[in-house]
Amino acid sequence: MLRKRLSKPYLAHPSGATFHLMFDNIEDAVANPAKYASTDKSYLLVEFPDHSISQNMKEIFFRLSMAGLTSIITPPGTATRC
Repeated sequence: MLRKRLSKPYLAHPSGATFHLMFDNIEDAVANPAKYASTDKSYLLVEFPDHSISQNMKEIFFRLSMAGLTSIITPPGTATRC
Protein backbone atom coordinates (compact mmCIF):
# COMPACT_ATOMS: atom_id res chain seq x y z
CA MET A 1 0.00 0.00 0.00
CA LEU A 2 2.75 2.47 0.89
CA ARG A 3 4.59 1.60 -2.32
CA LYS A 4 1.46 2.54 -4.31
CA ARG A 5 1.16 5.87 -2.53
CA LEU A 6 4.82 6.74 -3.08
CA SER A 7 4.69 5.95 -6.78
CA LYS A 8 2.06 8.65 -7.43
CA PRO A 9 3.16 12.21 -8.27
CA TYR A 10 1.74 13.65 -5.04
CA LEU A 11 2.34 17.38 -5.54
CA ALA A 12 2.42 17.57 -9.31
CA HIS A 13 0.60 20.49 -10.87
CA PRO A 14 -1.60 19.41 -13.79
CA SER A 15 0.60 21.35 -16.21
CA GLY A 16 3.85 20.55 -14.36
CA ALA A 17 4.27 24.24 -13.51
CA THR A 18 4.83 26.33 -10.42
CA PHE A 19 2.60 29.29 -9.65
CA HIS A 20 4.31 32.63 -10.23
CA LEU A 21 3.11 35.25 -7.73
CA MET A 22 1.84 37.99 -10.04
CA PHE A 23 -1.30 40.08 -9.52
CA ASP A 24 -3.32 38.51 -12.37
CA ASN A 25 -2.35 34.97 -11.32
CA ILE A 26 -3.26 35.62 -7.68
CA GLU A 27 -6.68 37.05 -8.56
CA ASP A 28 -7.41 34.17 -10.94
CA ALA A 29 -6.25 31.54 -8.41
CA VAL A 30 -8.53 32.97 -5.73
CA ALA A 31 -11.45 32.89 -8.20
CA ASN A 32 -10.54 29.50 -9.77
CA PRO A 33 -8.43 27.49 -7.29
CA ALA A 34 -8.82 24.14 -9.09
CA LYS A 35 -7.17 25.64 -12.19
CA TYR A 36 -3.90 26.14 -10.30
CA ALA A 37 -3.95 23.44 -7.61
CA SER A 38 -1.93 20.25 -7.59
CA THR A 39 -3.38 16.92 -8.63
CA ASP A 40 -5.10 16.49 -5.26
CA LYS A 41 -6.77 19.91 -5.68
CA SER A 42 -5.36 21.66 -2.63
CA TYR A 43 -1.62 22.34 -2.98
CA LEU A 44 -0.16 25.27 -4.89
CA LEU A 45 3.54 25.17 -5.83
CA VAL A 46 4.57 28.82 -5.49
CA GLU A 47 7.61 30.59 -6.89
CA PHE A 48 8.43 34.14 -5.79
CA PRO A 49 9.00 36.82 -8.45
CA ASP A 50 12.59 37.29 -9.62
CA HIS A 51 12.72 41.03 -9.04
CA SER A 52 11.10 41.58 -5.62
CA ILE A 53 8.91 40.12 -2.90
CA SER A 54 5.75 42.02 -1.97
CA GLN A 55 5.31 43.31 1.56
CA ASN A 56 1.77 41.90 1.31
CA MET A 57 2.85 38.24 1.21
CA LYS A 58 1.01 37.43 4.42
CA GLU A 59 -2.24 38.77 2.95
CA ILE A 60 -1.62 37.02 -0.38
CA PHE A 61 -1.04 33.64 1.26
CA PHE A 62 -4.09 34.21 3.49
CA ARG A 63 -6.29 34.89 0.45
CA LEU A 64 -4.98 31.79 -1.29
CA SER A 65 -5.62 29.70 1.83
CA MET A 66 -9.17 31.07 2.11
CA ALA A 67 -9.67 29.84 -1.48
CA GLY A 68 -8.72 26.36 -0.23
CA LEU A 69 -5.11 26.35 -1.45
CA THR A 70 -2.10 25.36 0.64
CA SER A 71 0.97 27.17 -0.70
CA ILE A 72 4.28 25.36 -0.94
CA ILE A 73 7.25 27.59 -1.75
CA THR A 74 9.57 26.14 -4.40
CA PRO A 75 13.16 27.12 -5.22
CA PRO A 76 13.42 29.56 -8.13
CA GLY A 77 13.78 28.10 -11.60
CA THR A 78 12.85 24.53 -10.69
CA ALA A 79 9.84 24.21 -12.97
CA THR A 80 7.87 25.87 -15.72
CA ARG A 81 5.83 28.86 -14.60
CA CYS A 82 2.11 29.38 -15.07
